[in-house]
Amino acid sequence: MIRQLHLAVFLLLAIYARSQEGNNAWKGNKAFENRDFEKAESLYLRSLQIQPSESASFNLANSLYKQKRFDESAKLYSSIADKAIDKQEKSEAYHNLGNALLKTQKIDESIEAYKNALRNNPNDEDTRYNLSYAMNLKKQQEEQQDQNKDQDKQNKDQNKDDQEKEDNKNQDKQDKQDKQDQQDQKEKENQEQKKEDQPQEEQQQNQEQISKQDAERLLENLKNEEEKTKKKVQIQKRNTNSKNIENDW
Repeated sequence: MIRQLHLAVFLLLAIYARSQEGNNAWKGNKAFENRDFEKAESLYLRSLQIQPSESASFNLANSLYKQKRFDESAKLYSSIADKAIDKQEKSEAYHNLGNALLKTQKIDESIEAYKNALRNNPNDEDTRYNLSYAMNLKKQQEEQQDQNKDQDKQNKDQNKDDQEKEDNKNQDKQDKQDKQDQQDQKEKENQEQKKEDQPQEEQQQNQEQISKQDAERLLENLKNEEEKTKKKVQIQKRNTNSKNIENDW
């Protein structure tokens, strides 16, 4: 929560001074109280153009913060804190700087700003509370980061396991395919070998068939020759008998 303490003090100073710078600052305070932060910003800038002052700078930073222009307000708070001599004012500037940094998720920087505020005002309970809040945010952030890392690791491990399973599955499939290919190749070779062996078997059968025919023909020829021989012998015997009979006469 942004500190409002300086606004009341500056308002009194503006009424007392009754200068143009004080008039713009006073109007700026009124606009801020009415939550017209853009108008307040414009009036504080006019006041600073006439006469630079820490109070106008601080309230200008507050108006920027209320417009959610946190980066701009943080730069101004930081500048005020560096220049401030009074510890209370320095603590106020660091407190609001921590708020602006926290709004932009710069948690580590906001923690350091709150610590600086406490160094200048150790009894500030609001700053102590904001510091505790920022530190809890940081702890939650670190835990979330650790959970994300663990989840990433689990996802990587799971993806690795899934990939290994898929690789093993593909390897088994490939092994089965290779085995089938080998069987197909072997069967193909056997079929080709049968085709090569078949003409030889047919040729051998033909040769055996021819040899059998030749043997039968040879036997037939031998029979014929034997018959012829028998007939010649019979003829010769007849002739011999015929001659013997004539001589007896």
